[in-house]
Order: sequence, then C-alpha cells, then structure tokens
Amino acid sequence: MSNGFVIWAPPYVENSAGIRALYELGSDLRKRGFAAFMCGGSTEVRNTNVLVISNESARDLCRSGYVAIYPEVVSGNPFGASTVVRWVLNRPGLCGGDLTYDPSEIVFTYSEVYRPYISNSVAGRLYRPMIDQKIFWAPRSAASRRDLICFYVGKSQWKEGVVDRDESLELTRSWPDRSQLGKILRKSRALYCFDNSSMLIYEALLCGCPVAVVPDGTQRWEDYLTLELGVEGISWGTDSFVPGEFDAASLRGRIERAHFEYRYQLDTLLGRVAERADIGPCPNFDVVCRSVEAAGRLNPLRALVRGIRSRLRAMETGFRRGRRAVFRKVFGPRQRVPVPEVATFSFDASLVPIPRPGSRVLNCHVRRSPGFNLPGLDDESVELNPSQPFNPRTVALLLARSKKLVLGRRWQSMAELAERCGCEVVDRSDCLPAS
Repeated sequence: MSNGFVIWAPPYVENSAGIRALYELGSDLRKRGFAAFMCGGSTEVRNTNVLVISNESARDLCRSGYVAIYPEVVSGNPFGASTVVRWVLNRPGLCGGDLTYDPSEIVFTYSEVYRPYISNSVAGRLYRPMIDQKIFWAPRSAASRRDLICFYVGKSQWKEGVVDRDESLELTRSWPDRSQLGKILRKSRALYCFDNSSMLIYEALLCGCPVAVVPDGTQRWEDYLTLELGVEGISWGTDSFVPGEFDAASLRGRIERAHFEYRYQLDTLLGRVAERADIGPCPNFDVVCRSVEAAGRLNPLRALVRGIRSRLRAMETGFRRGRRAVFRKVFGPRQRVPVPEVATFSFDASLVPIPRPGSRVLNCHVRRSPGFNLPGLDDESVELNPSQPFNPRTVALLLARSKKLVLGRRWQSMAELAERCGCEVVDRSDCLPAS
C-alpha cells in the first residue's frame, strides 16, 4: 500500500491565510486521491475536506513511511518522518521555528518574497492565493460610496501618528466575521496595514480599497516588487498615499493566473516527494481512516497518558482559580474599566465614547438565528453577531457610519449604542422565522 501525507497545522482560523493554506493543501491532496491527514488542531473543521488526527497517530503514520509537511513555524521533525517537506509560508523565524532547516528536507516557499530569507536550497514554489472572490469583490464605481478608514495591526505592532485610532475602524483576526469583511471594505477608501505579510492587503484591493502598508522591518519594498499579485494599489508608507478607490480588474486576472499555475507547482512538489518516498493514490482511504482512528482509540498506554494530562490540566485550572480567589480576597475586586476592551451580548452602552458622525454609507443588522431571514434586508448590510466578542468602541464607529440597524432579536445594549450614534433602530424581533 502506498503511503500518504501528514500535514501539521495550528487550530483552524478562518482569518489566517497561512493556516487556511495548510488545510487547503490537505484538501487538494485528498482530491488527487492521496491519503492526507491534518494534525495539530481541532478534530472538527467546517467546510474543509480534511481529517484531523492526534499527534500520536501522526507519529505512527510517519514512522511507517508517511511524508510529513511542516510550515516554517515548526522546529525540527517532531513526527520523526523519514521524508519531510518544509512549506515556508512566512519569513523563517519571524513567527517561530528554525532559521535553517535540515539539509535532507524538501523546501518549498509559498511566495518569492520569502526566498531571499531561506538559507536552504529551495526546491520550488507552491503559491495559492487564499482569497474568496465570492466575499471580496468590487462594486461598480458609480454605485460605490466610500467613507470608512480602516486599519489592521495583525502580527505587527501599532505605531502612533499613522492614523487616528478613535476615528478609524480596526479590523482584527476575530472581528468582523470573515463573511462580513468584504461589505466593510467595499465602503472603505483606505486600509492602513501595519502587518507587512497579510492577505488582507489583496482582499482590500479586490474590494476596490487602496492600501498603505506601514513598514515594520519584516519586509522591504524590494521584496514587495516580487509579489505574485503585484503592487498596483499598494503604497509603501503613507507619504504618497491617496485614499480613494482602486480598479481591481488587473488584480483579478493575476489571481486567476496564479490559481492556474498552482496546479503545476503541486505536481512539482509531488514529483520531488516521489523521488524519496513511496507515495501514490489511495483508493481505500476510508479503510485507512478507520484503522487510524481505531489505533488511536485502542492503545491503552495512550489512553492512560491522555487521562493523566487531563487530570493535570484540571489541577492547573483549579490552582489558577484558587489563586485568583485569594488575590480578590486580599486586594479586593479589580477596578472596572470605563470602556471594556471586549464585550459580548450585554455591555453598558453609556460608557462607550461616540465618534464624530460621518457619511452614512452602511446598514447593519442582527439576525435571530443563522437561518432567520429579515424582510427587506440590504444584501450589503453588515451583520453583527451577538455571540462574537467585539470592541464596543469599534462597533460605535461602524454604527456612526450606518443609516439604520435592523434587529431580528432584542439586543437592548446594541440598540442604545446605535441610538447614541445617531443610527436609526428598526426592531423586527417579532418577525416570524422563514419557513
């Protein structure tokens, strides 16, 4: 029986292009008929054609001949695989991992941008634009009204004097939800990106929003000139940056060409691996999956180790809670901050500072449930999720640029905040769910 692949990846994060690239690689290998497993994250990953296994199962497979694929953030060869592929998705060492890899590893770079920083011999490039063009697209110019200024810090650090934080919308990995991000960028005339290595740059450009990259020392403009998707619409620094609107037609063409080239790049990777390992399509993948899952369940030593780890984690959690209780008893409760950094369903709207009003180019809404349809809702209305943590200061700026907030469920705190921002509140919480 031919062997397959084990791909290490962190827990799935929808707003991380690098993590999504790893899971998409696993899905692509599966579509080509190879046995491919993910390891390192949650066992349930929505909307991906992958199976996540335990570290122990991954080590067993690699010791039996499976090929390990590691991103640059992983140090060494933790699965003990005889054949290792290193996929460099960022500058080596920037987010962790080794600066130099074992000479026996087959090294592929995600982008030409990282090639100058890789000490090893590079076998090839495996570049796939991680952009969902169903979410990120530009409206017709005549129908586009833009007033928002956005910024994104990401893996970098905030710098004073670049943009007014109180009057600009902060985008983070956790907010807004990815499905709503395109709606905001289509109403934005500028994105200031402090993270020099983020797919958000091109997602904004696809929505017609020009981008100013704030240099943080991790990339150079000379590096950007080698980017597969080009630098049109990107300003290096803010000196010559002019907010407005970007024509994304040429960018869409470059993305289409990159997807076409990716298939041949994946062929090259498989060819290099086949020179060292016995790999091939796996027609009975379901049988392999059942045997891997059974091996993980039936090993009594592993069950014992997992039980000990679980008890240790419970003891550590209890210790931390006890320590916090002692601190509260000795020093008293913590002082309440005037504006919470993160809120959920219930928050004090009276404590949130209200930004200056601007052009109201947006609408917002809150659904009762995922399948609940609000009558007469604008397709470009931004959805606020009651179960998703958010910064009230940021949402206040969004509401100050919105004409109305439609509530499909009662959310008194959000309604009060919208009214303070001068946004019309339409209560549709009594509407019946769609049949």
